[in-house]
Parts: sequence; C-alpha cells; structure tokens
Amino acid sequence: MLSVQLAESIWLYHERMMAIAIRQWPAGSVEASFHIYCTGACGDVSGTIGEDGMSDDRRSRGSITHQIARSFCRFPHQLCAEILVLTNAAGSVRPEVGPGRLMMITDHINLTGVNVLSGPNDDSIGPRFPSLRDAYDPELRDRLRAAAGELGTDLAEGVYLAVSGPTFETPAEIRAFMQLGADAIGMSTVHETAVARHCGLRVAAISAISNFAEGLSPEPLSHEQTLRDAERAAQELAALLVRFLEDLGP
Repeated sequence: MLSVQLAESIWLYHERMMAIAIRQWPAGSVEASFHIYCTGACGDVSGTIGEDGMSDDRRSRGSITHQIARSFCRFPHQLCAEILVLTNAAGSVRPEVGPGRLMMITDHINLTGVNVLSGPNDDSIGPRFPSLRDAYDPELRDRLRAAAGELGTDLAEGVYLAVSGPTFETPAEIRAFMQLGADAIGMSTVHETAVARHCGLRVAAISAISNFAEGLSPEPLSHEQTLRDAERAAQELAALLVRFLEDLGP
C-alpha cells in the first residue's frame, strides 16, 4: 500500500506542513476512506476519515462526498499545515502515457455534476467565490519536476478530468473528454482541491496511471485490472513523494 510506504517518510522528512491523502475504493463496494498523515505547526495527527455504505442516490452520495472532502481538507488547515499533496489512480487518454506511469496534474475539469463548495459559506474559512486559477501550485509543480529529474522518473504532466462514476466511461464519452482537453480521467481529487484552495492550502497532485481509458485498449476495463496496474506505479510514486518532501525542507 502506498500509504504504508509513505507513513514513516512523511513523519521523518517533513516537520512543517504536509498531508497525504489516499482514497481507497475496495472492490465490490462504494466505500470511501481517506488515510491522513499530517504534521503542522499546531500539532501532529494520524487518522482516518471515512463513510460506509454510500447511497446510489445522487443527492445522498453528493452530500457524503461534500462531507468527506470538507472534513478531510480542512483538517490539516486547522493544524496550520500549508500544503496538501493528493494522489489518485486515473485512466489515460494519451497513448504515450500508459499504465504504470505517473502524471503530475496541472489543471482539472470537474464534470462530476457537483461543486463541493455549494451551500452556505463560512467566511472564517474562505471566500464565497474562491479562484482556482492556480489550483495546482506552480512552485510545487516545479519542485515535483525537480524531484522527478533527480530520481530519473519519467513524470508526465496533464489535465485531470473528474466524473462521478461509478461506471467507467463509454468510448464516446472518452472521445468527448479528449476534445475538452483532458489527459487523464478519474473519480476524485477535484473536490478535495477546491476545498483546500478555499481555505488557503497550496495543492500538488499526482495521478498514478492505472489503465488506458475505454476504447483505447483491447483489454476491457475492470476495477480489478485498475487496482493491479495502479500497484505498478505505487513504488515509483512513493519514492517521488519522499524526495519531494526531502527537497521541500522543514
């Protein structure tokens, strides 16, 4: 597990500002959990935030998504953390970026049909209309590039497009998403990024490419296949994040 590989390194190498989020979707369920390893100027914490038995009802599921993202991303902020690093598994729409590769997210497209910041705003946390112009911090992206270069890691870059799931996309949808400028497709990250930016956290994010999107590979997509191929990138991703933390300094 990536979370296991990273836990000791985060505590060891970054005493000032870091949270790592790992979202897990166990096979055969729609359970979501976030494993948090965070240390900040106001204290240290390690724990899990999660929800079981998410409803298939769109409004209910959206409400739970809001709750998890808000709770998770505001948690490190309350500890005076400054940076949030997100990871996910995603499907690639670029032939040259196949399973096992890493892609640094430079921007995103939210097609989940949900905005996590909808509803009443707490002005003590952030503004009513936050900007996402630099949702993924340019300086942190430079540092990730530098860390990848030091390790000899072939780090792709691109736009992440989020959908609600739980179905995989149709080939026609993938063709449409390519026209919109997407480089990778997934079902997470955009909500966490929006909440983090709303409360002033700087964000960096990396996708572990687990598969080619539907219609781009002869192999039919399945959750088991995406889990298998995501593991191929886990070790390289862990090494990259550890180097990133080392270079960031206390």
